Amino acid sequence: MVDNHSDSGFLKSYLIFVYKLVLMWYNKMRYGISCRRLRTEEIRMGRVFNKNTWAFFLIVLSGIVLGGFFGYLARNISWLSWLNYGQEFGIGAANGGALRLDLGVLVIQFGLSIKITIASIIGIIVAIFIYRRF
Repeated sequence: MVDNHSDSGFLKSYLIFVYKLVLMWYNKMRYGISCRRLRTEEIRMGRVFNKNTWAFFLIVLSGIVLGGFFGYLARNISWLSWLNYGQEFGIGAANGGALRLDLGVLVIQFGLSIKITIASIIGIIVAIFIYRRF
């Protein structure tokens, strides 16, 4: 009589082992990462997380800021004024003020304003390209 539980456990661990080997081979071919340096924790659903997510966030944030800045600089140039075209939205009063919570002893103001322009979208695209390239 064959014990199905032990066979399924062996099959599951064997399939996981083969899956990890295939991923290591794929990542070595795609990213040039040595299989000896590739750790099991780095394999997540077929992708190698060898770049820091905080670095990605900061690069995209700098792309937004620089794109918005270039759009602001180009607002007075007639053939580049379209870069500053965009929409502003946020949380706060209609006149641009913030929500105010007055507790007597403590006054807290809440506000968030986001302006998305074509230049900031171009900045995001350039930042993602730079992150993926380097």
